[in-house]
Amino acid sequence: AFFLEFKMNRVEEWVLENKSKIEKGVEIMGQGCEILAATVGQFHPILEAVFVASAEILSNPEGKEAKYLAEQFEKVNQKLEGIQDEVDKIALELQRTSMNKQNFHYEAQMISQYEKFQDFINAKPKFKEKKKEKFLKHFENTEGCLNLDALYNAVTGNNTSGDAMLDTVVTTEQRSRRAVEEFCAKLKKLFVIGIIAVMGHAALTEGQPDQTMVKTWQDRMEDVEKRMKVAVDECINNFPAQAKMDVEHQLLERQSSVDQEFTKHLLDALVKKYDWVSWSIRVFNHGGIFFWNWMAGKKYHGSSGGGNFFDLLTKNNIRIVVSFSVDPKPLNNSQLHDQIEKQNLKGNMVSVAQCLCSGIPNCLVHAISRYKKVVEANNFQPECYYYNMHKRAYLCIHSEYDPFLHAYTTQRFENISQSRTACTNERIRCLTLTMMSLHAECTVLTPNRSVKMTDVLQKMVADKKDVVETVMEALEQGAEVVASIAGDLFPVFSIAAPIVKLALDNVDSKEAAYMKDQFQKVRDRLEIMSEEVQRINEEIKKSGADATYFSVEENLTNQFRKYMDILNAKPKFQEAKKKQFLEHFSKSGGDKNLHTLYDAVTGENFSGESVLEITLNYVQKSRRAVEDFCSRLKHLFCIGLIALMGHAALKGGEDEEKLLQEWQERMKIVQSKINIVIEDCINSFPSQAELDMKRLVRESTNKTNQQLADMIVENLKKKYDWVGWSVHVFYSPSRYFGFASKDFYCSTGKSRFLVPAPNDLNIVVSYSASPEPLDKAQIQQLVQAEKKPTVPGVAELLFEKLPLCVVHTVKTKCKEVAYSWTFTDELHYFEECKNFYLFVHSA
Repeated sequence: AFFLEFKMNRVEEWVLENKSKIEKGVEIMGQGCEILAATVGQFHPILEAVFVASAEILSNPEGKEAKYLAEQFEKVNQKLEGIQDEVDKIALELQRTSMNKQNFHYEAQMISQYEKFQDFINAKPKFKEKKKEKFLKHFENTEGCLNLDALYNAVTGNNTSGDAMLDTVVTTEQRSRRAVEEFCAKLKKLFVIGIIAVMGHAALTEGQPDQTMVKTWQDRMEDVEKRMKVAVDECINNFPAQAKMDVEHQLLERQSSVDQEFTKHLLDALVKKYDWVSWSIRVFNHGGIFFWNWMAGKKYHGSSGGGNFFDLLTKNNIRIVVSFSVDPKPLNNSQLHDQIEKQNLKGNMVSVAQCLCSGIPNCLVHAISRYKKVVEANNFQPECYYYNMHKRAYLCIHSEYDPFLHAYTTQRFENISQSRTACTNERIRCLTLTMMSLHAECTVLTPNRSVKMTDVLQKMVADKKDVVETVMEALEQGAEVVASIAGDLFPVFSIAAPIVKLALDNVDSKEAAYMKDQFQKVRDRLEIMSEEVQRINEEIKKSGADATYFSVEENLTNQFRKYMDILNAKPKFQEAKKKQFLEHFSKSGGDKNLHTLYDAVTGENFSGESVLEITLNYVQKSRRAVEDFCSRLKHLFCIGLIALMGHAALKGGEDEEKLLQEWQERMKIVQSKINIVIEDCINSFPSQAELDMKRLVRESTNKTNQQLADMIVENLKKKYDWVGWSVHVFYSPSRYFGFASKDFYCSTGKSRFLVPAPNDLNIVVSYSASPEPLDKAQIQQLVQAEKKPTVPGVAELLFEKLPLCVVHTVKTKCKEVAYSWTFTDELHYFEECKNFYLFVHSA
């Protein structure tokens, strides 16, 4: 008894001495990723609390110290819900990356085959034969047409996994229509280059593609397009159920509250993923003060008018009602107000909604008692939506979601896409027949008639230029259009054979040159696809890391939960819970999980690569994403060490002080590794931003200069939110007598880069990670003091006087000058002078 009293006094004293440290450690666990990733060694008091108190708590579970520590651990436990949601996301990612692993090899080989074919097409006459041999040899060495067959089998599910590729994409993208459309567009382009290479090979080895092969791939592509339509339809037709699941996930990531910020957050998430749907969200308390609850009644809200809504009740007793419409119609406001005036809007809100709905057909009505605080947000057009507080009820009214109406709307979208390609499809059928007859004509030609054969091929290419051009234009469209185009690719595949023959005969006609340009368009897209292949490779690396440590994450999480079960158990069950924890800890790998996680961070594992380096490359040095990942790692270390120290205290026989010291040193190493990758993101942001913007500009078409400038700024601000950005987009001035204008813009200062762009387009990006206020009066005086200011003269003068600034001047003669920036007014100077625009900010 004396020994027990001594021990409890020690615990009481220790808790009092370290209370502030423990609370600080737990507080850090609740901070955002940036703070959590940057904290060093402040989890130590939590871990020390575990082994100091674990055994004693079992002896006196009702003591105030035991209750205090249990409360602190419960706060850590609450963070586990977010981690479990992350585990679910990893499971989806593993499924997707498993698919990528299976097809990455084939994709890379198809791209390399097409590149070799292009090298042959574009070769000078004296190198044609050599390039031909290289292509044929490379084609055979890279498994020939098996890559294309494997890709088709992956789409149909006729492979070892038995999973159809598009089904996997729909699942892993969680029915995101735009993501699935984007994938289908990329897949279709991959088929394009694969079939071009196969047809070109057949033309070089057999004289022409076998008609059976042509027909086979025509049928297969029709099958692929049908499957794509099914995948996109799955996203469109089942969006309500998926949207509800998405909102449930949002609630795991963010605590609900009755305020505009939270409601807008939910709306923005839905609008971003389901941009073709109109949404309305109402958020209000389910509980609250007794008097107002009594006034509102049990049926304080009600909806009527179809199933186009769902509602959720959160853990903190807040109700969220979401309604939607795919093709909302304008409301008849006079009829609406007449019906509202007739109603007695009090008492049972379910009855209010039903009565109003009967008088306003084809509409959804949601009524909420005025005694509730309601926050609402929507993205409906004003003429299609009504929301107001009328007498004793909040009323929300809009046209309902009708599946038949939705089917009509979906068909209308398809008709729009089909109208873009209907003419093309008809031409394709004609072209296919023409090419078959021309191939037949070419086949019967004797060697003595090779000149005639060349004439026939040139005529064929010349006659069908417009068809191929239409196809290539279609391939340049957005994902939605490309994914929905049916049967429009065969002109490109079939033209590969005659182009090969013209190339072999060294015929440099304008028709052959034109077709080379069309193939070049595909090659331009290929550069983007090659980057996507690289990104998939990085994704595979990361998923390999995730796959390796997925079980570790689950084991650490479950060990901590079992430990928490001891602390939360009633006294009579604590011995049983202790036994369960010790057994589970041993069965789930004991401290091996923590060692594996530590080795993953330090790179002391089989692959020799740190999971931090893999993640850094995978997220392309996105600081916030890396901080988020490091935050997750530190959560895992924290809960893993709590369980480990608890086990050491309960098991006995181990030097707990030595164990704690050992892991304290290791956590310092972990923190140093974390600091290195975060600093890499911060220090290398200029070069990474330049790479990001090159890719963004290359993938962006059909935008005005202002739209392009705004888009670049938004992307930079999103990824590099701690940096100030300024972007200027403009065309070079017109040429006079064939000579380009000189000195039409000038940039000075180190903190800037140019983004390559076609067609005399200039894109200048400048930045500052720590901008300082400018002396605008001094800048104005310097400019006004110049008697004959020129574009380079003003830029160089200001840079000389203000060496810590970036200065950019652009002639007003430049066409379509557009600009956008994130700097606040005191940090950025802009002036439209007589002959030039002037931009200045600190570097």
